[in-house]
Amino acid sequence: TASFRPIDSLSITPTLGYRAEQQEWSGARINSPSASLTMKYQQSQRLTMTAMGDYFGTRSSDKLVDLEMIGGKGVLTWELEPVRDWKPQLSLEGGYNLQVNRLMPSAQTENLSGLLRLVLATM
Repeated sequence: TASFRPIDSLSITPTLGYRAEQQEWSGARINSPSASLTMKYQQSQRLTMTAMGDYFGTRSSDKLVDLEMIGGKGVLTWELEPVRDWKPQLSLEGGYNLQVNRLMPSAQTENLSGLLRLVLATM
């Protein structure tokens, strides 16, 4: 994991992972690579954009497991003008996830989502 700030308003955080496991009872080896990337950009005090993407895979040497998951999400957040004692915030979020089972292609799932959120918080 690392974190970069090329400019004050932008932060980039990549993460790489790898896990290898040896099953004692079967002798099979399971490899699980993963990666993610998060970027956050604050355009102003009131407008923030965040984007995230990730990948995860797991495969076994005995060919009984072969899965991949890929996903991403983007969020745009506006802080609105305060109204009396309230500090409203509006955000728009979109996401995508894909899970692929290479051993059973019919088990593949794919999701696309969207969310509009209004948050009211006291000051």
